[in-house]
Amino acid sequence: MSAHHGCATWVECILKPVDLKPTLFDPSGVKRTPKSPLRDVFAKNVRLARAERGLSQEKLAHEAGLNRTYLSAVERSEQSISLDNVHRIAVALGTSAWKLLAE
Repeated sequence: MSAHHGCATWVECILKPVDLKPTLFDPSGVKRTPKSPLRDVFAKNVRLARAERGLSQEKLAHEAGLNRTYLSAVERSEQSISLDNVHRIAVALGTSAWKLLAE
């Protein structure tokens, strides 16, 4: 035991148990941000603006330089979004970011 500083094995010395704090991770291991009403407003406005312009999610994602599945999650209000990406989507839709955030 002395060769491992009082541990039965070297693995036991390295892998010490730790108490984990509650997190916002779901069972699949994906971090979830608490959903805000503003996210729903943004999602609805993006869907409406995209439909008014006759754009598919794929086309809008390409124009904004974003991944289509990410854009789809944003439109379903499942994904949090950065201000930079709000701006990218607004530019791709030919509108202002504040209009996409307005109720």
